[in-house]
Amino acid sequence: MRIDLKRILLWVVAALGVILLAAQVAANSSVVTALSGKPQPTVEATPIVAQNATFHLGVTSNSTATTETDGALIGTIEDTNLGRAQAELLAEGAKFNLIILSNQSIGLEGEIYKDLIKRNIRSTTGPDEGFDTSSLDCYPTCIFVPIGVLNELSVESWTYVLRHEERHTIQAGNNPNLARDFRPTMDGPFTTYAAFEEAYADDGIYVGENIYHASERMPKLKMVLGASNMATYERACQGDQTAYQDIVNIYNSKAGGKGAFETLFPPYK
Repeated sequence: MRIDLKRILLWVVAALGVILLAAQVAANSSVVTALSGKPQPTVEATPIVAQNATFHLGVTSNSTATTETDGALIGTIEDTNLGRAQAELLAEGAKFNLIILSNQSIGLEGEIYKDLIKRNIRSTTGPDEGFDTSSLDCYPTCIFVPIGVLNELSVESWTYVLRHEERHTIQAGNNPNLARDFRPTMDGPFTTYAAFEEAYADDGIYVGENIYHASERMPKLKMVLGASNMATYERACQGDQTAYQDIVNIYNSKAGGKGAFETLFPPYK
């Protein structure tokens, strides 16, 4: 029997063509289905962490985590807008630790999580909301974020929020009593000291302008203090209590007497 190799080869080529065409049609059908709005399999766009753990994400390793409670890492912080913002700031030389909290974080971290959720706050260093975090390994560079908001802001917006919080970490490093000085009791108001330090943390960033009014208050304060007191002002902005008391006294003496500084930076809820 004579074998026509040329004809066999043509058959093989034709068969491969049919297979490839079928594959392409199937692929195109999937695209059309996806674009048509018909039901598609649910895909989690940003699976980060199971909702039952606290994860510490260090300044030198923002894509890995270790658990404080039982739970599993099912994604990486780099997959989120928060993670991308963190990466940008770390590349610029920022120094902070992200602590991602969930509804089963325990101990102090659990209390911070509940407070953030109750008051609808996206992030905190702890002391700036009245929590003493000095017992934690990350102190004073902790920044706590609830797991549910990691993609709630754009990358750019998260960089502003993290810059604000990083300023609080510096304040905490310079004032071991920052939590008490911000909020003497957890159910009480925030102090004038807190209002001043928050305004500084937000100066030029303005993520909390509706609360801290940094664009109005900080220029007025600097104008009254004058250039000769800027070194003291800078130390006060960094959390130093002695420098803070000095600028309070200087401002009061120049701007109308006792209580003038508190009028500029009133306590708040």
